[in-house]
Amino acid sequence: MGYFGHLDKRPVLESLKVDESSSVIITVNNIERKKLICDAVLDFHPKAHIVVKIDSIEERKQFRDTQVDNFIDSNVEVGKLLVERFVKVREV
Repeated sequence: MGYFGHLDKRPVLESLKVDESSSVIITVNNIERKKLICDAVLDFHPKAHIVVKIDSIEERKQFRDTQVDNFIDSNVEVGKLLVERFVKVREV
């Protein structure tokens, strides 16, 4: 299930049953919002499995003092997709 909205609000976390989810994926672009959402999710469900999209090493460092340790680097993933597309086009 995907949700777009105020995931930092407890009633939203409750209605989405975050405590029953297998993972929470955070893809917003604003670092402060990412941290706010992660904190809210972990306050609501301390054992939540959170995956955060990051856009830089500096952004990753912002999570150093948090419980969040699952990150997807958008630049690395986009780079991989570009190479895969290039190889696929060259094979045709």
